[in-house]
Amino acid sequence: MNANKLKPINGSILVVDEKKETKTKSGIFIPANASDSNTVAGEVVAVSSSKLENGVIVEPEVEIGDTVMYSFTAGAGNSFEEEGKMYRIIRPVELLAILD
Repeated sequence: MNANKLKPINGSILVVDEKKETKTKSGIFIPANASDSNTVAGEVVAVSSSKLENGVIVEPEVEIGDTVMYSFTAGAGNSFEEEGKMYRIIRPVELLAILD
């Protein structure tokens, strides 16, 4: 799968998780998925166009390049890894915040 050629539809958003590895004093790397946090931050890579919801056109609230926060389980079953980066296709309702 090529993330650069992926275009989300039906209001979905494609994000790439921020790489957050921490290093212990002894030099051991702890991956982000082993942390105590239930939230993850990532960069919006692609956004679907507006969608029709209950007869009303809804525009996406995020733009490509925005950094967003979402739950660790967001996009469950809709994620893939490419070139060492974790990509998720998530729904707008799974977004918690846009980070400045």
